[in-house]
Amino acid sequence: MRLVRLDQARGRTLGQEVRNGAGQPLLRAGVTLSPRYLRSLASQGFSAVYVEDPLAHGIPVEDALRWETRAQAFAAVRDVFEQAAAAGEIQRVEGARAAVDTILRDVAACASGVLGLSALRAATEYTFTHSVHVCALSLLMGMASGYDGIALRQLGVGALLLDVGKVACLEETEKPGALSDAEWEVMRRHPVDGYEMLRRHPDVHLFSAHVAFQHHERADGSGYPRRIYAERILPFAAIAAVADVYDAMTSDRPYRPALPPHAALAWLNERAGKQFDRDVVRRLTRRVAAYPAGTIVRLSSGEVGAVQAQGKSPPQPTVLVVADANLRRVSPVPVDLAEDEDRRSVDEVLEDWPKRLQAD
Repeated sequence: MRLVRLDQARGRTLGQEVRNGAGQPLLRAGVTLSPRYLRSLASQGFSAVYVEDPLAHGIPVEDALRWETRAQAFAAVRDVFEQAAAAGEIQRVEGARAAVDTILRDVAACASGVLGLSALRAATEYTFTHSVHVCALSLLMGMASGYDGIALRQLGVGALLLDVGKVACLEETEKPGALSDAEWEVMRRHPVDGYEMLRRHPDVHLFSAHVAFQHHERADGSGYPRRIYAERILPFAAIAAVADVYDAMTSDRPYRPALPPHAALAWLNERAGKQFDRDVVRRLTRRVAAYPAGTIVRLSSGEVGAVQAQGKSPPQPTVLVVADANLRRVSPVPVDLAEDEDRRSVDEVLEDWPKRLQAD
């Protein structure tokens, strides 16, 4: 099974059912993806689906979060946004706190210690789904930083609700073109607005509110809203800042397509120690799937295969090799790159199988 763009999916067999952010099924696995189905998915904001693939047979979809967890967290974020939109304040956070506990359990239960988040998401639900992913990624890095118990829950609540201030500028976040100066000023207020709403709630810790306040600040002072430097940025906010950027970069946006995880990680590592906390970026790089299962790769040896599973070192997954360097089919052989005696590595990510393999 692997992820393909909708324009490549016509006539393919759907490998994983499609659900919306609330967990409601939209299309069941096993159906043939007809033009009608694909138009319907596109109209709901989907740009890709998981399909069955004979060359990637038996490779499972990675998602550290269960459907039930996603639905619970999605509903909790939406509830807080609706409160903020209706009354300009947050009245209930019990649902958000419960969702953080559930996300924390899922992340902690990840057997390999390497987090894989499903890339299947609707662009029309970006703000809420993004919040859920930022929370999961922040908790992952928080655990790697040695936080536990109350501290993780404070981090998680702040990360889950860090964008609540966007309730006043949701139209700007979905604009396909460049923002005007006036729109940009509105956008730059969302950390302040979110902080003010969160800090006023008696059940939200001030550290959690500061995650919303500071998640767009940068270590070199180039961020907003206050352009503060690293020494004044709360550690929780430094974690959420990296999670926020990583998930945004790996999501389809109106103004650009999603980047693959390895490219987003490379971008962050180039800026580690400058805009972003070096240790936080390192922890993300070591614990998130750089090459998700099903990714088609060419190895340094010229062989071609699909990522089968994550190893202990995310940039070195297990690859199911299906073709030699001359693109001749071979019996599928799993190669753990972390323990490979030939020292092979991922040389290139391919969008699809080479035509010769498709024709065989």
